[in-house]
Amino acid sequence: MVTRTARSPDNSVLKYLRSHERTANAYGCFLVRAWISRPVEARVRPWEEKALNAVGALDGAFRAGEYFRDTDFDMAVEAAKAARKDSLAY
Repeated sequence: MVTRTARSPDNSVLKYLRSHERTANAYGCFLVRAWISRPVEARVRPWEEKALNAVGALDGAFRAGEYFRDTDFDMAVEAAKAARKDSLAY
């Protein structure tokens, strides 16, 4: 899953991840690894869109909205980081 989120009232990253874990479990999927970027205020939407497209373009990736299957985690993280660098460059 590639997504952006507003900071929760209690700033609980663990709570946020657990909510996604519950959703995934309902579909028979499991959260195995997670990567969370440093907070970003500017250009978040362009970065999210570029990250979604970059991860979706990876070999073998199956995209359903902001969810991905059959996608190498490390490659997805690198694609998201590259999209961030590109989005914040201008």
